[in-house]
Amino acid sequence: MTAKKIENPKTPLPEKAMQNDYDLMKNLLSIEKSLQETYLSAIQQVSHEKLYSTTFALLKATSEQYRKIFDLMFTHGWVSLTPAPSEEVKAVKEEYEQMKQQL
Repeated sequence: MTAKKIENPKTPLPEKAMQNDYDLMKNLLSIEKSLQETYLSAIQQVSHEKLYSTTFALLKATSEQYRKIFDLMFTHGWVSLTPAPSEEVKAVKEEYEQMKQQL
């Protein structure tokens, strides 16, 4: 059984050589993802508590912004989601539970 994609109707975009809203949002997602990776690396290495707290807050804010951008793109129909089959979800959950027990 093929999972049906979850999506919204696409918002039409101008077909000019200029960047359109989709291109800008896609670039923003890429930037936010890069920032998240950088902040995550930083919080793993800082030893000063205040710097850790500040960097962690930036990571959280960046993650929330990424989610807002993705949700907006989803609303406009520029990205879609494919639900995972329940068998896959169950298998991953079982694997996680086994790993958790080994700790």
